[in-house]
Amino acid sequence: CTEESYTEAVGFWLDTLNARVPGAVVSLVGSKKDLCQPAELREKTSDIQERLKLQRDTWETFLRQQITTLTSMQKMYEMNYSEYVNDIGRQLSHAKILLAQRLRIVGDVFCVSVRPGILGKFLKSFSTWVQLRDFLGKTSNNKSLFPTLRRVLPSTWVEFQQRLQHRDMANTSERRGGSDHSTENTTSADNTKQTANHWLTLAECEHLGRLSGLSTDKLEPVLSYLQQ
Repeated sequence: CTEESYTEAVGFWLDTLNARVPGAVVSLVGSKKDLCQPAELREKTSDIQERLKLQRDTWETFLRQQITTLTSMQKMYEMNYSEYVNDIGRQLSHAKILLAQRLRIVGDVFCVSVRPGILGKFLKSFSTWVQLRDFLGKTSNNKSLFPTLRRVLPSTWVEFQQRLQHRDMANTSERRGGSDHSTENTTSADNTKQTANHWLTLAECEHLGRLSGLSTDKLEPVLSYLQQ
């Protein structure tokens, strides 16, 4: 593939993920395998792998240069421009995080067809889509890639999550019950109020946390875990 087509279909998205989701796990999937000859398929996947390696090397080189530059600037301005130095420090920390937690690309380019094989349903269990499903299932259960996958949670965390779920179910039932008796005169303020039930304020989270035995200082890691 050309540099332009690679950037549009693959490179741009990997750049975005690498910048926005450090350490994310990614698998590359190519579609329309059945429209390519075997030799063409090998050539395209090999080319993508080579361009991918070059892209990852470029990330590392750029980040190391950025860290060196920011470190020099931090030392240069630390005596006179404290606010500017703080901003440089934040950029430096972010660059170090990106270097330490680079995108984790699992496996080679996985190619799938847009239609079943020649024998149709008789080869369904061997289709590329089934193979992809199995590969993604195996990858998602990989403890080295997802170390918190089988994490044993404290009972207070479990109780807090159950209270959140119970509250959400109660709100859903209340909204459904209210809709049975709604009229055409429902105001926009009423609609806004109903929509707001989808959200929790910090005070509401703290209240549910106290009911679950969680103090305010222990609430942040719970919310962070549930968000992930």
